[in-house]
Amino acid sequence: MTQPRFTCILTRADESACQSYARITIVDSEDARARGCPHHAVAALDGIAAAHVDWADSKGLNKRERKALELSEERSKLGGQTSYRDRAALAAGGPDGEGQAEGQARQAR
Repeated sequence: MTQPRFTCILTRADESACQSYARITIVDSEDARARGCPHHAVAALDGIAAAHVDWADSKGLNKRERKALELSEERSKLGGQTSYRDRAALAAGGPDGEGQAEGQARQAR
């Protein structure tokens, strides 16, 4: 059995336990820390206002994982939630070819 520090604990109550390697540490506004896989870390950031990634304790990320986490972290700092489709559009430069800043301004309206 793997040690708890190394398995993802960021699943929702209605999900089965995730057996993925926990490479990401997220910290909420009260400095509570939790480790999880990239998939569940992005989902957790989207649901927790003022949460952020502890980049020093998060290892082995590829470019896509890092970008998704950065975008989710930014949305969390703003206190908003975003859908997967909106996050993907922002990562790609925004819908209809608009830049990231324009896409974020459009979403803020």
